[in-house]
Amino acid sequence: LMIAMGGLRVTEVTMSLAANWRDGWLHLPETKNGRSHQLPITGTAVPLVARCLELAHPRSPYLMSNPRDPDEPLTMAAISRGAKRLNKQLGFPDWNPRDLRRTMKTHLIDAGVDERWLDIWHNHGQTASVARKHYIRAEYADLKRDVAEAIDGWLGPVLSRP
Repeated sequence: LMIAMGGLRVTEVTMSLAANWRDGWLHLPETKNGRSHQLPITGTAVPLVARCLELAHPRSPYLMSNPRDPDEPLTMAAISRGAKRLNKQLGFPDWNPRDLRRTMKTHLIDAGVDERWLDIWHNHGQTASVARKHYIRAEYADLKRDVAEAIDGWLGPVLSRP
């Protein structure tokens, strides 16, 4: 769900430190493009983050540590195995956790979210004119909160299906 929350990269979740999830925001000091990135934690992800923090190994810096070595993050293989178990339990066809980023963006665009907003959310729009236009901290944060609400609006009904 944290990957789906905003179409995060799998590594942005698995490599994140518990300290990166604070004040209602995910603070990534560096992403794939070498820049820092901050996202509001969606309402859908808040209880999951709280549960991960509750279950975190006391000596691990990671939000989700490797159960065999708490000094290491959860592996991509473990995330993939979890997805396979979930798919089987829900009767879904197989999918790869890396597919969630693209899938979430597609569903959100289909739901009417402005693609430029999603580019900012995904940290792609840093040089785009829309990002420059909205880079004033207050406006930029509000835009990200709007995207977070759109994500919850789409994920809520999907997660509440019987």
